[in-house]
Formats: sequence, C-alpha cells, structure tokens
Amino acid sequence: MYNKEIIHLFKKFINNRCDSQELERVLNYIENGEFLDEWHFVIQEEADNALAGNDRTLDIMSDHQKIALQKRIEKRASNDRRPIWMRYSIAALVLVTLSFSLLLFSENQPNIDEQQERTKAQDVSPGGDNATLTLADGTTIELNKEGTGNVALQESTNIFISEDGELVYQATDNDLNKVSFNTLSTPRGGQYQVVLPDGTRAWLNAESSIIYPTAFIEDRRTVSIKGEVYFEVKHDKDRPFMVETAGHTIEVLGTHFNVNAYADESSIRTTLMEGSVKVILPSNKSSLLSPGQQSVVVKGKDQIAIGKVDTEAAIGWKNGDIYFNDTDLKEVMRQLARWYDVDVDYKGMPNKKLNGIISRNVNLSVVLEAIEQTSNISLRIESMPRGLGRRVSME
Repeated sequence: MYNKEIIHLFKKFINNRCDSQELERVLNYIENGEFLDEWHFVIQEEADNALAGNDRTLDIMSDHQKIALQKRIEKRASNDRRPIWMRYSIAALVLVTLSFSLLLFSENQPNIDEQQERTKAQDVSPGGDNATLTLADGTTIELNKEGTGNVALQESTNIFISEDGELVYQATDNDLNKVSFNTLSTPRGGQYQVVLPDGTRAWLNAESSIIYPTAFIEDRRTVSIKGEVYFEVKHDKDRPFMVETAGHTIEVLGTHFNVNAYADESSIRTTLMEGSVKVILPSNKSSLLSPGQQSVVVKGKDQIAIGKVDTEAAIGWKNGDIYFNDTDLKEVMRQLARWYDVDVDYKGMPNKKLNGIISRNVNLSVVLEAIEQTSNISLRIESMPRGLGRRVSME
C-alpha cells in the first residue's frame, strides 16, 4: 500500500508547489532512496497524463529542482566512502527517471498520435471552474475561469471576479440595511470559489450550491448548502457562522472544515481541519468536533457518529486529487459521475472497496484504468443514444 502523504508531497514537488521545508523532505527522501514505490507511482501517473493528451510537459522537473537535487547528490557523494558506482546509484537513477521517463514512455508507444485520437474519441475530460450565479431578482450569470472584473451590484455590495478567479463580495458603503440573497451553484463537471461578504472563503465541489446574503447584518452569519463545500471561516467571536444542510446545522466561530451533504449519499459528513465546530441535529442533539475528526449523520437517524479520519483524503477534491480510503465502488462512481459529468450504469457492479489516490486533472479513462488495475474489474466508456453524453458501465 502506498503512503498517501508521500505521494501528495511528491506531486507537489513535481508541480513546483513545495515550500522550503517540503523541498528539504523530498530531497532527503530521494538522495536516501526512500519511498521509491511512491516515487515511481507518481512518475507513472504523469506518464499516463501525457499519454492521455493532457498537455503535460515530458520533462517534468523544473531547472531549479534539478540543480538543487544534483547539488545534494554531489554533496552526499563527496562525503561517501562507498565505491563510486554505489554512491550515485539510487539518487542518479531517480534523477534520470524524473527527467526522461516520460520521454522514454512516449517513444516506446507505437503510433502515439493515432492512439490519442482513438482515446479522445470517447474519452471524457475532467471538470473545471464553472458555475452559475443567481441574483435576488432571478437573473443568472454564467461564470468561468476566463472571466474577471465586475459582475453585478446587489444593494450596497459590489460583486466581481478577482484575478485569482474567485467570486468576491465587497461592500461599497456602510449602508448595509438592505440585504438580498444570492445563490452560487456548480453543475456536474464544475467547481468554483467564492469570498463571502465577511471574508469567509468557500470552495464548491461539482453539483453543489450555496445560498448566502449580500451582507451579514444579523448576529449570526448563516448560509445554506447542498452538495460538498469546503469553508475557511473568517473569525468573528460575536457572530457565529452557521451552515445549514438538509439534515443538520453546523456552528463555528472561525475554522477550516469540509461538508459533504450530497442528496444521493446516505449520510452527511463534516470533517474538521482546524478550530472547532458544533454539529446540531433538528432534535437539538449536538456534538463538538476536534481537528482531525469527522462527524457522520446517517439520513433519517437522530444520531451523530464521530471518529478520526484522514483529513487530506476528505479535502483531496479541493487540492486536485481523488482519494479512495476503503471506499465503496459505487460511491467512487458517484464521485466520478459528478466530476466528469457522465452517467453510470450500476448494473453488475460488485460490492468492492477501493484504496488509492489519483489526480482529478486526468481524463476519465486514466481513472478507470487505475480502478481496473486495483480491483480486477473491467469498465468502459460508451456514448449514450441521441448524443446525450457518455456513460460508464461494466464490460
């Protein structure tokens, strides 16, 4: 079983997103020949991405990463008393693998262009930044990552898209007595990020929505959600932040947490990264969560189960990854249906549990192939009648 934390770290390194401490960890692992299985897993995934036509460069290490790693290898080798052929063996092997594995992988594939064209013919690309903003008067505005600048003016609040692609609410004056409600919703194959009037940030997963006021003027800041949303709540000790779902309410002051409340799932899961939240049922039964814990409320039952979870897995979707932690195959397929905007034929699908991690930025065929390799089942993508999209079914 791969170490998921190390895989996530190696992915950050390859995509040049490591901070100085993370870079130090990666270089230590590489020069010491540690976690080679995880290393090659990440490299293979990058190769699959390239083969699937996802415009990833074949030489995936940046110049400064290569230089830093090469210096570390040379420094360690100069102080190493083992034979010279042993000094560089593991580290050099990894360096060469990083720089050239994707190139070799591609060169060894016959008729790559033809193969990519056949794959693209019925493959499905991943989702992206895409949402609909519904104003108080019913006006709808389509949002995507290409748009920036002013979107609308609601009461005393200006709505605009920042250069970072966030939908932002900003008061234009101090007259906030008039408040209207907006709805931000993502379709299948969509995700989006909004900065609420109080500075709270919310990330919406596919097929999700959030209803919120254009200004928070009450003693409680209340929003309603469907689907899956990750929050980074702006701290305000005098005005708790309330998240309402179809099955419960979450009360916070300032914290980071994820809520999974899809209508087609059997339970509502709230996962806390930092801070403290209270989960409240309609019966007023409640429980407090500590960082690293997740509450599970089974729909139709008046009880809250709390346990420790892998928080990286819970918010993997926000960071561009799909995590399977002993996850039921049908639940996995529901996730894929939302993100890739496909239908799923569940007929004949076995009751299997999946474990693993894969990028959300690859084509659907790459994900299905990974599932097939780990679960010994065969899946296919097929076109639906009358041009109604794609469907995934058992072979």
